[in-house]
Amino acid sequence: MGIGVAFALALVLGHWISLVGIFWLTATLAVGGMLILALVVPIPDRSSVHRDAEPVASQLGRMLKVRELVRLDLGVLILHMVMTSLFLVIPLVIGEAGSGRRPPLVGLFAGAALVLGAMVPFIISGGGERPHEAGVSGGGAGPVLGVRRVVS
Repeated sequence: MGIGVAFALALVLGHWISLVGIFWLTATLAVGGMLILALVVPIPDRSSVHRDAEPVASQLGRMLKVRELVRLDLGVLILHMVMTSLFLVIPLVIGEAGSGRRPPLVGLFAGAALVLGAMVPFIISGGGERPHEAGVSGGGAGPVLGVRRVVS
């Protein structure tokens, strides 16, 4: 649910502080995070490699030979590429299709609520024996149908 709130907050902030303001906010938060890391987080007395949580150079070659991991990595790469392209292209297409004005805030919230509501069946069906299948089979339908609707 946290990502839904983050998207709703992004819609509100984007409407009020513009795209340039969001980049400045991101830069400010990044500098704040670096300051917290440098000034507040303690330095451990001793540090060791955790093979289950950190990459180990000697295991990278073996990991690239595991077919399931390579499929997972490629799937994540493709997902990120599609999401990035949607965030870059869809606003441009909406702007060109309309009068170039920003869509009303109520419409953005209605769209976000509709998408969040459409996710619920996939989340519920994901609790079964093979939870990944629900997301794979239906997870990409929303963006694809949305793009088709906007472009046509």
